[in-house]
Amino acid sequence: MGSNEMQKKNTFRTVMLGFLIIAFFVGIVFAYYNMVYEEKRSNIIKDGKMAARSSAWQFDRYLSTNMDLIKLTAYTLDEMIEEKHSDDDIQYYLVRQSTAIKNAVQENSTGLYGYINGRFFSGTNWEPPADYVATDRPWYTKAMEDKGRITILEPYVDVQSGNTMLALGKTLCDGISVISVDISLDQMQKLTEEAVSDGGADYEMILTGNGTVVTHSDPGEVGKIYSTENGTLGAEIYSRLCTEEEFYYELDHDWKHYVVYDARFEGDWHCVSVHDATNEFASLRQIFAITILVVSVMAVILVTMMVVSNKRAVIAGRVIEAEAEKKEQSASEREAAADRAPGHPRDVKDDEDDVQKKLEPLKGFSEIDTGQGIRNSGSLMAYLSLLKNFYASLDGNTQKLSVKLQRGDIAGYTALMHSIKSSARIIGAGNLAGSAQAMEDASRKGDMDYIMLHHEDFLKLYKSFEKPFSAVFR
Repeated sequence: MGSNEMQKKNTFRTVMLGFLIIAFFVGIVFAYYNMVYEEKRSNIIKDGKMAARSSAWQFDRYLSTNMDLIKLTAYTLDEMIEEKHSDDDIQYYLVRQSTAIKNAVQENSTGLYGYINGRFFSGTNWEPPADYVATDRPWYTKAMEDKGRITILEPYVDVQSGNTMLALGKTLCDGISVISVDISLDQMQKLTEEAVSDGGADYEMILTGNGTVVTHSDPGEVGKIYSTENGTLGAEIYSRLCTEEEFYYELDHDWKHYVVYDARFEGDWHCVSVHDATNEFASLRQIFAITILVVSVMAVILVTMMVVSNKRAVIAGRVIEAEAEKKEQSASEREAAADRAPGHPRDVKDDEDDVQKKLEPLKGFSEIDTGQGIRNSGSLMAYLSLLKNFYASLDGNTQKLSVKLQRGDIAGYTALMHSIKSSARIIGAGNLAGSAQAMEDASRKGDMDYIMLHHEDFLKLYKSFEKPFSAVFR
């Protein structure tokens, strides 16, 4: 074989080898990019999940308190109707209950009201305008459509206060009387806005089944009906809520990329957390493109050098062998560099080892099962964050429980005990969660003997977490 033919053959092999090198490094970069992309996406979904579920839980708890009030009031009114109490007796009872609601549940409540014994009653002695027909109002017609069940009326402007409200209603035993109460959305609107200011999401909202915006981190969106809009972000979010089986999804709108998480409650209501991931994913794509470009340029330069070297036919074999060794060494160096790159799985493992060491003080503390807590939280890093929040609120919650008990604020005591129970269960503090559950049940039943007997014991158990936790977060 002549020297020219050998040179051509070696040149061809060099070019092919160069393409293989480019493909190899592009493959590594692409795999690494996908790993980082999925990790970023997973973290965004996790944050959205926590924000949406937290808001949904708080709203559901807020509704449950008022539903209990409606049930209790309806039960008493049923007895009064059956015993044929006078309208004055009914009015007196509604006024008394409305005052209790203002003092214990909603300071700005418009009170209980309803259509009973063929006339309108108001627990705040509100006099409706002359053209006000109670049986034509949505709170009455909605309850009549679903007799015997507590109905939730979608947001509307209250005639009495002029505020945006939700109305809960229930028919009474005679089948034509209805008792109702308005729920102010001010507190839930505040909680929704705080979810965004705390960094949990870029947008937070609560939507009804027909797309009505109950609360929104942007107050200007409240009251809109997304199901009737076209081309807006809200309309796109609502349309996907109706078609997606998953609780989270991604969508592109107006040149932006969003990750959406949907926490559903009360049947067909949605608490939606929206994260604008445009910049985060754009930066990843930019880094990916630059890395591919750099790798390609380096590979082209390498191939060019090898082709030029192969023109020396006499030492073609030696040159090819030397260049092969050089390429293998470069590949090893790049693999080592990729291993040392920030965000490599080894770094994540190192972070997890650090968290495990940080949790060492809890191993001798029998009141917490860290393994269960980690499983509940989904990851070590998320678990550490939940532990930190639990520790940060421990002292304040201890004081608040005693103050609420001293003031006779049983509703507030119950809500706080419910919150402590949920937090304890998530972090793996099963005994504390069980004690909180027992205290919560007793307070819901009004069993003050049990509460007074076990309150100090509960506080002692709760405070026992302070010392081991302070060793973790000192």
